[in-house]
Amino acid sequence: MSERPTLVFYHPKPTGNGAALSVKLHPARIGLNSGYIFVALAPQKCVASRSGVVTFPKFKWEEAIMMSLDFVECAKVLQVFHGEKESLEDGKGLFHKTVEHNAVFELRHVIDPVEGYQITARVFKSGNDAKDEDRMVAFFLTSAEALGLKLAIERSMASLAFGVEEKVEVER
Repeated sequence: MSERPTLVFYHPKPTGNGAALSVKLHPARIGLNSGYIFVALAPQKCVASRSGVVTFPKFKWEEAIMMSLDFVECAKVLQVFHGEKESLEDGKGLFHKTVEHNAVFELRHVIDPVEGYQITARVFKSGNDAKDEDRMVAFFLTSAEALGLKLAIERSMASLAFGVEEKVEVER
């Protein structure tokens, strides 16, 4: 399988509590019901430094919270971006349950103090040991970033539903 292009937004903070958002399209293929958009939110690992050797901020991709959003979930994200809803599932977010953990992906439009979109991803184990395994990554999309992402998702909806036409070589 070839590597897929990835859209990544980096928001490092001087305090070290920034985050990065990665978005990757996986179009529908024969044998799959539909495609999905793979989302990963990674916390910041270290801050930038200009003293001596210049270092750039890095992100903990190994600790990223990941989720695959199917066709209907992407449509729900677009409802928030279009202003039809203030948040995903009336503030409850999209819930995914796996064998290992539960995950919640939240998206809400905010106006104050700055207009944009707050994305929060949380992972937790179900049961008695849930408190020991809680992880959360928060990310703020500016209005311009949200517009670009909205347009990218809109453009991807046909690929999520019907896949990508494969080139067929014709013998002459």
